[in-house]
This record gives sequence, structure tokens and C-alpha cells, in this order.
Amino acid sequence: MVLLDAIAAGRCPVAIDRQAAGATGTEATDVVLKWRDAAAAHRRAVGESLLRSVPGAMVIDAADGADAQAATLAALDNMAPIILRPRLSPDVAGRRRGSPDFLFRHERGYLPVMVKRHRVAEVSTNGRLLGSTGERPQFADAVIVHGRRLGAVGRNDALELAHYFRLLQAKSAESVPIGGVFDAAGDLWWIRLDEPRGGDATRSILATYDREFSLRISVVDRAKARLQDSSLSPLVVPLHKNECSRCRFEAACSREMEEEDSVSLIPGMQWRHALAHRAAGAPTRAAFARLDPLSAHVAQILKKVSPVQDIEQLIAQSKSVPPETPIGQLLGEHMEARRQFRRAGILLASDLAKLDPVTMNYGALVGGDLRILIERSRAAVSGLPFRARGADPSDVQRVDVEIDLDMERADGGTYLWGALVSTTRPIDPAIDAEANKYRSFVDFQPLGSEGEVALVEELLDWLDEFSALAQQAGATWSVNYYSHAEIDELRRIAREHGDARLAARVEGVAASKHWIDLRVVAEQQLVVGHGFRLKKLATLAGFSWRDEEPSGSASMTWYDKAVEAPSEEERTFNRQRLLAYNEDDCRATLALRTWLREADLAAIEEWRPPQDSGS
Repeated sequence: MVLLDAIAAGRCPVAIDRQAAGATGTEATDVVLKWRDAAAAHRRAVGESLLRSVPGAMVIDAADGADAQAATLAALDNMAPIILRPRLSPDVAGRRRGSPDFLFRHERGYLPVMVKRHRVAEVSTNGRLLGSTGERPQFADAVIVHGRRLGAVGRNDALELAHYFRLLQAKSAESVPIGGVFDAAGDLWWIRLDEPRGGDATRSILATYDREFSLRISVVDRAKARLQDSSLSPLVVPLHKNECSRCRFEAACSREMEEEDSVSLIPGMQWRHALAHRAAGAPTRAAFARLDPLSAHVAQILKKVSPVQDIEQLIAQSKSVPPETPIGQLLGEHMEARRQFRRAGILLASDLAKLDPVTMNYGALVGGDLRILIERSRAAVSGLPFRARGADPSDVQRVDVEIDLDMERADGGTYLWGALVSTTRPIDPAIDAEANKYRSFVDFQPLGSEGEVALVEELLDWLDEFSALAQQAGATWSVNYYSHAEIDELRRIAREHGDARLAARVEGVAASKHWIDLRVVAEQQLVVGHGFRLKKLATLAGFSWRDEEPSGSASMTWYDKAVEAPSEEERTFNRQRLLAYNEDDCRATLALRTWLREADLAAIEEWRPPQDSGS
């Protein structure tokens, strides 16, 4: 009988199916191993802190499983305030195994506590979470922290805590549905596992865990049965989701999804929506692409603002009146529907009559923003980029002086800010001399908060001086970056340093019309079938990186070698590699911006099914 561990309920059921069926997958990469080592170091650091701050805390040191379980039971009987590295005996009847990082004594039993090296809580205006400090970590000392709620990653952590609660519950009638998570900063957040979410008791963490764990037990049992009977099919099929990039079965699942042309491969498609589209008869990108984007958009409007409106009757009515009849006369008193139709460009009965009744009656209207997803599926089917609906390439801003910015971050902080200067006309000797030059603000020594701030101050001072030169020369200027990572890092560094002046300076940058997020521009201009990663889009623009393995995650291993390699030669090589990689990222944004402005792309409205092309 297979017992499942704590991550099962939140893990992809396809990965669990493949593992149970004996698939091996790929080996962990250097980056994954680095993350695991860092996570283990963080757990040790939190454990050492607890031993210093909580008198009577006990550590289970026994290496043998049976001895460790016996030592854990003894610690429980002795009512130790905190038990580090406990070993719980498995719950065979419940098909569960595993142990949390710590057990914290509570007046009615023990609470499972884990250590995670990520952010558990996120900012929320109306949120509230229970939190403790490392100095006073017990649940009894927790206080309400306003303006925080459980983040998306934290919800998966909560499913693990629910697993440990069920394990403890199986061993003792005295148990409490509460668990805790130490985050990357060492803060301890407490989660009530049976608390209704969204006012619905069936959506508590425990209810979700029980449902998801039961599914995965069924998946495992079917996988084992398939080993004896090859005619049986799996209970689950691969669907693309965020965790795929971290899974050792990614390559096998990707091949299968590509072979099946899975609808889940459409960028922005959530896996639960993909399930709805499969059930509605559009399991592939090709089938999904044949839906009409505008009709889907209108159908979603109707479903949202007037769920009782008969779509077929509305279209039939539009065909029975003069084509110039205003749409408002057909919608009656539904004012919100009128507003939404007007925004969609549906003004007259003739506009409504042109809509596709098949798409209007599509059975998965809740599956995301269908207009966008259908257009992305069309780009995917064609294998080509298209100009977005209503987009004008002249809207891509080009100015006299353009600075492309990119940063590199490692475990110790952001150690490199790179900037590339380019000009679109002769400006001034001092500026022209910098044209096409890459400048780095870098420190390959251990940084800490002070070091990060020093680099940021140096970068911002240089940008201020350079922009002042441009203004004095009567030139327009901009700072371009891709996605929000650079702004996020500037804010993080200012916040963690606690410097109000720097924080105000960063917020001024974030609000400046001169600072431009090129990803936002790309999403406004393009429809693509492969997502908006810079490396993919810049390749479309004809740009190529000098490094054979360019990636942000790989650069973290290069950084380790740049700092810690035993030989000066290897350290120098990796430092140069990082600088070249960062420079190429800067040049990629310049290449993409130029291409977005100049590329002759077909409009997405001109798309035709592949078999109809040329007809």
C-alpha cells in the first residue's frame, strides 16, 4: 500500500501518477540543488534560533526511523514546549506519512510548524493574519497582523499543514486544526485550517485538503493497477501549470501535451479552465482557435450582467428587426449590458446578427477571458506573432535618449544593475560618447543591506545625472525595463533598509512617465502563442544571447562560482559571463522595442484557419 507525504495534496496529480507508475523523470538541476541546500540552511537557522529562545525545546537526533518515532513519542509525553525534527509514525489507514519541521505545544495538543524559504503572507488592505516573532514564537503569544493575508504559495503550505494535522489527529483525539509556517524572513504565521474561506465552510483548508488528497489516492491506486492491466487509462492527463518548470516530469508531459495540442498550452490558460474547455468540446488549441473571439466576449458579457438572457433568442431577434436598430432596444432595461456591449463595439442589431451562435452557446464561458485566449490560440496554431486588436505600432515610444535597464539577483541580494545607453539622433558630445555603451553597477563581494543600497544609490545618481544632461540638451529620454522585477527590487531594497528618503526616491521612479515597462508595451502590441518571456520575444526580433544557456536561474549558479570558486581564473570567467549575460538582456529589450515599432505584422483580425490559408 502506497502512503503519500505532505506535499501530495498540493502537487500535480499527473506527477504523482507518473511516479507511482515507475517513471523516473530527469535529475535535479544545479539550480534546484542550490535551492534545496539554501532551504535546508534556512531550516537549520530557524531551529537554532528556537533552541536559543525557548527553554526546554527538544531535538530528535535519532537517525533510525523506529528510534526517532519512539523519541518523538517520549517528547510528546514529556510535554516539551517545542520538538525539533520530530518523526511521526505513519497513518496506514489514512494512507499518510511524513513529519513537520517542528511540533509546538498547545493547551490541547501539538501544532505542526514548517519552515519555508519563501514569502507566506502578502499585502492585502482588508487582510489579517496571526503572526509570532522568533523571540516569542508560541501560538499563545501570536498577535493579529492587519493588512496581510495568506498568499498563493502560502495556501499550498497550508495544505501541507492540514496533512500533518490529520496525521496527529489519527494518533490522538486531542488535536487542534491550526498550523504555522516560518517564512523566508523568519516570521511565523499561524493558519486556522478549519476556518471557512469566502464564507463557505466547504472551502476551508481542511476541506480542500481532504478532497485533493482523496483524488491523489485514487490516482495512485489507478497507476498501480495499470502496471497489471495496460488497458486501463490514467485518471488524469497532463495540463500545463506554473509548477511544470520545477517538475522532473516536465519533458515527458510537454511532449505529450504538444502531441495532443493541449488547450492548456495557451498562454494565460489556467489548468482548471483548461479542464472546463476540454469538457466543453475544445480540448486542443486548434479546436479552441475556431471559436469566435468577439462572440465569446459578448457571451461572457451576457453571462455576467444578465445570466437569464436567452442568447439564441437575442440573436434571432436581432435578425428580425431592421439592421440599424440600436442594441439598447433589444436589451431592454439591462443598463449594465448596454454599457458592456457599447464597450465591445456592439451598437446595432446588425452587429449582433453577425455573431457566431456556436460560440455564443459555448459551454465553458467561465474559463478565463475567452477573447484573449482564443486570439492567443490562433497565434499558437499559426506559429506566428500578430499585431494585437486595435494596436498601432506608432504607439511604441521611441525617444532621443533611451536607457535599457536590467538587474541580476542572487541569494545574498541584488549585486548587479546594468544599463545600456542608445540614442536615436545626435544629441550632445557628452551623451553621444555614451551611445551603444553598456555600464554596470556591480559588487561581487558579500553585499548585505548596506551593499545593496550603495549600488542602488550609485545607479540612481548616475541616471539622475544622465537625464539632467539630456534635458539640458533639449532631448527626450526614457528608462526601459522588462516586467516589474526591477521596480520590485528597488522597492524591496528601500523597504528592508528602512530609509524613508530612498523609499521616496524609488516611488518617484516608479511613478515617473520616463520609466517604461516594456512587457506592458509588448502585451498591448502583440498576440503570441507562447507567452511573453523576454527571451522568446527578443528571438522573434532577431536577437540572440552570446551565452549558450541564458537564463536567470542558471545565472545564480554562475554567481556562486564568480564569488566562491577556488581559482581566480574561474571566478573571473564567471564574472565576465554574468556581465555579458546582463548586457545581452539590456540589448534584448532594445532589439524588442525596435522590432515592436518597425515589424510588419499581420493583425490578429486577419487570422484564418491554417487549412483555409491561400483560399
